[in-house]
Amino acid sequence: MNTQTKLNFKFLDQSYQKDATTIAAECFKNDNFFDWLGDEQQKFECLYKLYSECFKICIEIGACLGIFLEEKLIGNVFLLDYDKLKENKKYFEIIFDEHSNFGDDVREFMSYANNLKNGYYILAICVKPEYQKCGYGTQAIAKITELFSDKNLFADVDNPKSLSMYRKVAYDITKISDKFYYVLKPSYNKERQEDTKKNNFEKWVLGWNTY
Repeated sequence: MNTQTKLNFKFLDQSYQKDATTIAAECFKNDNFFDWLGDEQQKFECLYKLYSECFKICIEIGACLGIFLEEKLIGNVFLLDYDKLKENKKYFEIIFDEHSNFGDDVREFMSYANNLKNGYYILAICVKPEYQKCGYGTQAIAKITELFSDKNLFADVDNPKSLSMYRKVAYDITKISDKFYYVLKPSYNKERQEDTKKNNFEKWVLGWNTY
């Protein structure tokens, strides 16, 4: 397939729940992250149920962006307003229950996420298996970065393929362990550096620090 094919994107509503959920389950049923769920069929069934709930939560307190190729839905991106997610204990547990087997890695990831201002969590980027390795996932990351330019987008990543997509669009990557990474839209670190410079200058002017 032509990796330069231009995609169309639009925000999904409830009418796409079944299609978006099926794509997510198909996309992740062979992911090693979910091996603990059982064989391929068991994984698909569990993932379908999980992402059906995730889709509804994203529609309510975030967004689900559809990836379309010639009017055909071939993938989607699940996004969540992290501040709203933290305020809802039930939703928070649903979203992060799948991470329970990562233990300390997840706790360290949370320490990064909880320090973000205006954070938006990229829960999943899903592309149908037959359309993978065409650059569509990378295009999707670039699109959400554009659409959510006023948000601090971040994600947790546990596989090399996803990590490569974020590298291509210059996201900052922090290694938490050999199998777990934290990725962050680069503008946030730039903003944080500018805030630090400003704060240091204000302290110098006020005589709080000497240099």
